[in-house]
Parts: sequence; structure tokens; C-alpha cells
Amino acid sequence: MFDIYRGEIFADRSFLRFSFYISFFPQLIAGPIVRYSDVFHSLTRLKSNHKEILDGLCLFAQGLGKKVIIANTLGIYADEVFSTDFSLFGSGVAWFAILSYSFQIYFDFSGYSDMAIGLGRIFGLKFPVNFNFPYSALSIQDFWRRWHISLSTWFRDYLYIPLGGNRIGKTRQFFNLILVFFCCGFWHGASWNFLIWGIYHGFFLVLERTGYQRILLMLPMFSKFLLNFALINIGWVFFRTETLADSISFIKVLFGENGIGIPQMISTFDFRWLLGMLISLVFAFEWRIFNIVANNVYLSRAFSVGVFMVSIFFLVANNYNPFIYFRF
Repeated sequence: MFDIYRGEIFADRSFLRFSFYISFFPQLIAGPIVRYSDVFHSLTRLKSNHKEILDGLCLFAQGLGKKVIIANTLGIYADEVFSTDFSLFGSGVAWFAILSYSFQIYFDFSGYSDMAIGLGRIFGLKFPVNFNFPYSALSIQDFWRRWHISLSTWFRDYLYIPLGGNRIGKTRQFFNLILVFFCCGFWHGASWNFLIWGIYHGFFLVLERTGYQRILLMLPMFSKFLLNFALINIGWVFFRTETLADSISFIKVLFGENGIGIPQMISTFDFRWLLGMLISLVFAFEWRIFNIVANNVYLSRAFSVGVFMVSIFFLVANNYNPFIYFRF
């Protein structure tokens, strides 16, 4: 309705076509958030060719592999640590656990998005990309340009810009950023943890628009990457724990309240975790090996078939494990 009011799209007079858009099952539950303007032209002539169907199937298989092979595997270790009394392990275990969750939630949701986009392509619909290697970001602002893109642009276009965006004074701009990310946290759930997670990101977005930005620019690129990745992981603590008290307790452990805890690290994180983490590192960042596979049609399709077969084996062997974003 807002887009029609602004004159960005025309009202669709076809009830059947509009109903199809509203009820299209792949992206209905968790995204990506597809605007009518994104798919209007595709809806008027729904058809797909042989190449689009194959590309859609490959993308679906890769998304399934992200969820089943990587996210579910790392989730086992994250769940084990977060369900344990935090006083029983040291900072090493805590960092490995939050890293596991960080990659779990990324591959879980980006996998779901890839599956939705792939299914859409099979039907002849082109959905927007929802993730663009977000952990490669060198700032929180860059992270939100890459993470859950359909949600971040939705908040930008329908809340931040109508509030004045960056066209007004600094104080009002900073207030708008905090308010937008407060709403972003509330969108994920009505709990203090989600609200603080949103405000946490809003705070660093404000900070990056001050003198702090000049300090960041002076740092070497790898240092900026490590700092930003650490900040993102600390933020995930609020997202993963159940209560604010648990979040504070876990962050204390992260920063050494119980020591390093090397014996617990050895007993908790085995070869399967190491293998899952190595695979995550390859596919979570813009590494050359990933680009070689992605940009070669034959390699990509052969890789997708292999991923699909391995995913089936994992599905048969494991219990039901729903997508994280089904909660929101």
C-alpha cells in the first residue's frame, strides 16, 4: 500500500496474481522479504526455461547443504555449551561456542534463503539476494548491507528514510538509527535480549559515524575484520541466550572470568566440530576457491549434486532440526 501511495508500483487488479504473491510458500515463513515491486514483472508472465530450473535446483541443493551439513552440525556444539552451567567452562569454550552459533545462524538462515530463492527460480520468479558474505564486512554498517538484506533494506526504506534518514542533523540521525534497530530487535521477539541486541548494533552504527570511524580507517584491513567479527559474535550472545542475566554471565566468561578452560575445550570440541568449522570458513567468506566453483557452471552443478546426496545422508541419520528463523 505504501508503494502504491508513493507511486512506485501500480495497484494490481488481478486477485489471482496478488494471491499467488501473498501465499507463495518458499519465502512465506522466514524470508527473504519479497516486495511486490521485486516480482511484479515476473508474475505477469510466469515461465521458466531449462537453465533457470537447473539453476534453481542447484541453489536449492546448496541451501539444503548449508542447513543440514553445516548449521545442524555446529548447532550440536553450540547447544551443548549454552545448555550447560556457564561457571563450568572457561573463555576458550565460550568463544568456540559463540563461533559455532555465529556460523550456525548464518548457514541456517542463508541456507533457507537460498532454498527459497532456488524454488522461486524454478517457478520463474527472481527473488533478491538475501546474504552477501556478511562476515567479510569490515564495519557494522557494512555487515548490515550484507546480512538479511531484505530486512535491513525494508527498515531503511519504510522507517529510517521516512524518519529523515541522514538528511537531518546528527543528533536526530543518531536517534533514528537507535530507534530503527530497537524496532529491528523487537521484530525478532518481545524480550529484553532481542531489544538489547538491536540497540547494541544501533550503538555501533552511531559510533561509526563519529570520530571512531577515523580510527577504524587507520587500522590494517585484517585488524578491522577481526574487530568487527568479534563485535558481531559478542552481539550474538544476546540473540542466543534466554535471559539478560545469562547474556551477562556468558560475556563475563568470554572475557576470562573462569580462565581459559583448555581441558574443557579438548573434551567438548572434537574432529567433527573442526571439520564443520573448516567448511564454514571456506563458504562464509569471499575466498577464491568458492568463487572458482560458483562461477563455473559445470563445477557448480556437479558440486550441487554432491552436496544434495550428502545432505540426504545427514537427514536420514539426524533427528528433526527446524530452521532457527521459524521462531521469529
